[in-house]
Amino acid sequence: MNILIVDSSKKRASVQVVTKEKSMAYTLDETEKHSENLLYRIDQVLDTLDLELADIDVYATIVGPGSFTGIRVGLSTIKAFNLVNNKRLVSLNAFEPFLRVVKNGVILLNSTRTSFYYALVKGGKIYNMDLVTVDALFDLIGDKKVYMLDFEQYKEFENYNVEYIDNYSELLRDAVMFKVNSGDFVSDEKLEPLYLQLSQAEVQLNKK
Repeated sequence: MNILIVDSSKKRASVQVVTKEKSMAYTLDETEKHSENLLYRIDQVLDTLDLELADIDVYATIVGPGSFTGIRVGLSTIKAFNLVNNKRLVSLNAFEPFLRVVKNGVILLNSTRTSFYYALVKGGKIYNMDLVTVDALFDLIGDKKVYMLDFEQYKEFENYNVEYIDNYSELLRDAVMFKVNSGDFVSDEKLEPLYLQLSQAEVQLNKK
């Protein structure tokens, strides 16, 4: 089975292709815009593995929370692929891959300079996720252990119990494989973005 995994929810988008024999992952750098480079990188990874898009059996993608533009680019790409090839679909939120290693604590993902997306985890399950401002962040954390991506380090956490995840692509792959092996697929209609805050356009509209 061949699987294409796209995560465009973060500042650095990533592409993975997993086959029975091998896999390959590519993470875009911060200068590569999702809208301009995602398709090119997908094609590059497929070409390296000597595969065509039609050879893919499952399309998997992170639906959010994260970058509004990034999420739309990723979902539009996967939906367009599926419209042509009609494959099985896997949907994940951005916190699910962390659950391969996080059993209790707080998962944080950068949102803006003044806010974070968070998920509260207990017993290996998410029981709440939302947006928190920096001002309210430390009340939320309390004495809980914090988990973050290694490229999203926050200097204010120097005195907190923080573990930085440096193998997110592997965790994402494992989370997708678990859903595939469990038969946990979604329909195209249910492949929808997960937003935890209003877009800038909506914020401006509400001010009028």
